Amino acid sequence: MNSKQNIQQIKIVYSLKIHTQLQLRGFEYLKVMPNPKNDEYNCWVYEATPAFLDAFDSIVKGEV
Repeated sequence: MNSKQNIQQIKIVYSLKIHTQLQLRGFEYLKVMPNPKNDEYNCWVYEATPAFLDAFDSIVKGEV
């Protein structure tokens, strides 16, 4: 068995605005955790599928 087949690609989202837009587009996060950059905030872990990455790029570019 190829071990690379079992590796899940993830993307960590640190922005509440981006997280909210992703949820409005139907994406569900895998896990929420304390933001390592600032523990007063959370960050969200998503599966980095091609559709997710397209949506993420669109949001970051302001194409909401």
